Amino acid sequence: MTVLSAGAVVVALTGMSAPPAEPPDSPAAEVAEVVAPEPTPVVVAPEVVAPEVVAPEVIAPEPAAPETVSPEPAVPEAVAPEPTAPEAVAPEPTAAPVPAEPVAAPAEPVAGTAPLTDAEPALTAEPTTDPARSVSDPAPVEATDIGDPAATGAARPSGPHEPGNEGADLTVTKTVDALTPSYGWSLEKAVLPPDRQGAGSDHVATFAYEVTVSAVAGADLWAMDGDVTVTNPNAWDVVADVTDTMDLPGATCSVTGGTAATVPAEGSLTLDYGCTLAGPATGTNTATASWDAQAYRTPTGTASGSVVITEDMWSETAANETVTVRDDGGVLTSAVDLHFAGVPQTLGVLTWEEGLVETFGYELTFPGKPGTCIEFTNTAWLEELPTVSDSAVVTVCRGRGLQVDKTAEATFDRTYLWEITKDVDVDSVTLDADGDAEFRYTVTAMPVGHVDDGWSVTGVISVTNPNDFRPVGAVTVTDTTDVGGTCTVYDPDGVPVGDRELELPAATTWELPYECVFDGAPDVADPGVLGGTNTVTVTWVMSRGETGHDDGGHDDGHGDVVVAVDDGHEGGSGGQGGSGGQGGHEGEDGDGHEAERHSATAEADFVFTLDEVTDDVVTVWDDRTDPDNPVVLGSTGTGEDGEPLAATFEYDLALAGTAGRCVEYTNVAWIEETGQEATASAEVCVDAAPVLPPPPAVPTVRPVVPAPAPSAAPAAVVTVTRPARQLPTTGTETAGLGAVGLLLTLGGTALYAASRRRTA
Repeated sequence: MTVLSAGAVVVALTGMSAPPAEPPDSPAAEVAEVVAPEPTPVVVAPEVVAPEVVAPEVIAPEPAAPETVSPEPAVPEAVAPEPTAPEAVAPEPTAAPVPAEPVAAPAEPVAGTAPLTDAEPALTAEPTTDPARSVSDPAPVEATDIGDPAATGAARPSGPHEPGNEGADLTVTKTVDALTPSYGWSLEKAVLPPDRQGAGSDHVATFAYEVTVSAVAGADLWAMDGDVTVTNPNAWDVVADVTDTMDLPGATCSVTGGTAATVPAEGSLTLDYGCTLAGPATGTNTATASWDAQAYRTPTGTASGSVVITEDMWSETAANETVTVRDDGGVLTSAVDLHFAGVPQTLGVLTWEEGLVETFGYELTFPGKPGTCIEFTNTAWLEELPTVSDSAVVTVCRGRGLQVDKTAEATFDRTYLWEITKDVDVDSVTLDADGDAEFRYTVTAMPVGHVDDGWSVTGVISVTNPNDFRPVGAVTVTDTTDVGGTCTVYDPDGVPVGDRELELPAATTWELPYECVFDGAPDVADPGVLGGTNTVTVTWVMSRGETGHDDGGHDDGHGDVVVAVDDGHEGGSGGQGGSGGQGGHEGEDGDGHEAERHSATAEADFVFTLDEVTDDVVTVWDDRTDPDNPVVLGSTGTGEDGEPLAATFEYDLALAGTAGRCVEYTNVAWIEETGQEATASAEVCVDAAPVLPPPPAVPTVRPVVPAPAPSAAPAAVVTVTRPARQLPTTGTETAGLGAVGLLLTLGGTALYAASRRRTA
């Protein structure tokens, strides 16, 4: 959709709302309000206002329209055209509202107007018109009136990426100050071996250099110098690289400070340049500035300025007969966070003479960065001929001691001891007949102390090699506590380290687990404090020479971890909170460099905490005289302090008796976890029914009956009569005494039975 310019909108709204140029009762004036006398405004206004394409009907009404305009004062009826036209475009005579709906734009832009951009505000309010200007003479609208900060008074954007800001290319100009023949010179620079060193105990390395300057036969070196000026028309700085070239054979040019040069906003930057060539010649010398066009929103990313060199520009007087030999003192060329600034120096001043060769020897000292190797580039040159120069690169490696850290956790186990007892309320019960006897049993489980064991200290030892340029060899790791115990350290593969010497690769950290165990309780100095300190000691060998002097492994502190470092010098100071040990030389490392054994320690305090608890709660069983069907009486508990509590269990048990016997019952209770037992015995007796002896036999006296007389002569019968036993003087017969004894026996038996019943 084509968008109308602001100027077009103003024209349309002005045609609608401006006051009439003639009195309202003039027919000509009324018609002028509807149909603008100027052709172009009349065409624009209906297209903007009318929501439907009926502009031809409004702009060019039928010829009868003037006749329909009534000269009577009834103005609304006089100006109303066709029935549809007033609804579309004719507002009330005194109002000029802005359409609420978006206005359809014309298919083509209106001449003399500029299209609206995304940054231009939409017109939402009724435009202000000049009352003195006629509707038929709308005010011209310039395209620069919209979106131009200079026209609107808005502040100019300060950056290349702010909306509406476009940059312009830089410009380059240059001058030629001198074109002279020059005496010839050459310069070579070398670093004496080795060009790679390790920083010493003072953390620096010193290198020896030689710079050789020679006079070149014949004055065949010509020179040209001058200025390059780069101008920046933008409101922001631009960083550019400025170079200089000549299209002449053998020409070499350089710009001082031309790399990443900052050209100030709306300003310029002037730089010196110089060129050397084999002899006077004609050609073009060009200076070029290059920058990032996208970053600075410029049409291109380069600009150049040239000077044509002609023969009449060369001087006949030779220059550079005397030169000054300069050295920059070295430049850190490694991308590391290390502050270093070389100090330039003058090595000497030479005057040209045929066959002259002069060598300058000197030393430069460069610092090292712990744990890495860095490079320094050193350049020497002739001050009068900057292009006559040479450079050398050296490397400084600074070793750093191993970094040691550790953790420590101490635990122990506890087993509680118990006793169990069992009692019965009565030992024996006697029944007079068959039945059961009732017994009450009491079982008690009582804690009687504890035994502590399983004392141990465990953790992880971290050993880091911070050196990214070399491994560290002959590493040993030992661990101890100040409360006894035996400590074992394991390598990354889980194998005990023991007395082995390990090699820790460059830029690597080992996580070594360890464990300290105790045969008994730890030997603490204060029985009220179950704790101590665990210490790991790491030793290694690092040489001077190429790998650098090890400057220790100072640690910034990690809570209760303390690191001490021995840097191989007697009485060396330790790390934070620790004291240094005493190092020592251990021969050479195989490369002819002196090797030293260094050490670092880390400490961690610990307090023993209870880990595993055994038998703090126990379960009590009882067989209730039936071993095949035991029952659980219950379990004990613990108090608020976690200590076990005693528990007592009571129960009643009926035990059967056997008539005429005493039966003993044994009852067993035990603690399930410990197997401890307790027993109680009870006896049940039952009386048997009494057995009476048979009564004594009573003698029977049979009368003697005379036998009848036989019919035959009877036999002779002899009768013997036992005489009665006479009692003592009382005259009582023994038969009477026997009866009395029988009665006494029966009476005694009855009395005994009655007595036993009462006892039962």
